[in-house]
Amino acid sequence: RVHPPRESLSEKQAVQQQKEDEAQQAKARATGFSMVCDSIALGVRDQILASFPSSQVDGEVSRFLHEAPDIIRSMINSGQLKEMLIVALGNNVYPNFAETSEEIVSLVPSGTRIIFVSPYDSSEPADSDLNKYADYLPSLEKKYPFVTLANWHKVSQEHSSIYDGTDGAHFFARKEGAPLYIQTLA
Repeated sequence: RVHPPRESLSEKQAVQQQKEDEAQQAKARATGFSMVCDSIALGVRDQILASFPSSQVDGEVSRFLHEAPDIIRSMINSGQLKEMLIVALGNNVYPNFAETSEEIVSLVPSGTRIIFVSPYDSSEPADSDLNKYADYLPSLEKKYPFVTLANWHKVSQEHSSIYDGTDGAHFFARKEGAPLYIQTLA
C-alpha cells in the first residue's frame, strides 16, 4: 500500500497563511479600510476606492509620517477608523520613524489590523531616511502579529519601468503602475 507524501510543516503553514491572506482580502473588499497617505497613494485614490469601495482614503500632498498619529487619533475619536488601517506614508520621513511607527501601533484599538506600505523613491540614496524606513518596516511585521507589510519598495524595485519618465516616486504616468499598487495593497 502506497501512502501519499505528507505535507511538511512549512507547506501547511504556507497554505494556512494563504487562507488567512485571502480572508483578509475578502474582508477588506467587504468592509473597507482607513488609509492615511501622502501624494503617492493619493494619485491612485480613485483606483483604490474602485477596488475597495467601502474604504476611506485620507491623503495629502507632502504629508509626513510624523503627522499620522494625530490623524489616526482624530479618526478614532470621530469613530471613523475602520478595522483595518493602512499607513502609506514614508516618502516624507524624518530619522525618528521608528518612534513614530511605534506610536501608531500603540494608538490603534485592539483588533485593528495595521498595514504599513513601504515607500519608494529611486532618486533617494541608499542611506536616506526613506530607505532606512523601508528597511525597518519588516521588523514591525515580525514584532506584532496584527501588523502586515505591503512591500511597495520591493515591488517598485522589481518593476522599475513604471518610473520611466517620472521623478522616481510618482508612477501615475505609467498605466501599469496603479494596478501594481492595488495588487500590493490587496
